[in-house]
Amino acid sequence: MHRDFRDNLVRIYSLMEAENHNLKADDLVEFFKDKEICNISEKEMENQLKYLNAENYLAKISDVNYEITSDGKCKINEVKRAIKRI
Repeated sequence: MHRDFRDNLVRIYSLMEAENHNLKADDLVEFFKDKEICNISEKEMENQLKYLNAENYLAKISDVNYEITSDGKCKINEVKRAIKRI
């Protein structure tokens, strides 16, 4: 999968998952690997989580855990509405 598509897919899925529970990079890596969606290393996944944190969509709550912020909830709802219109 082209990296731009992969990165956006990872970000969208991460925010969707964060609506339900806290995120850990290694859990997300395993999800994408098990589903054979894309290959992403733990370091690359951590970079995606850091990106979402820098955008204020996720908050880091421990060395390895992230939770969704109110901005993240608004953004993922915006994305869901856009996808429904397609």
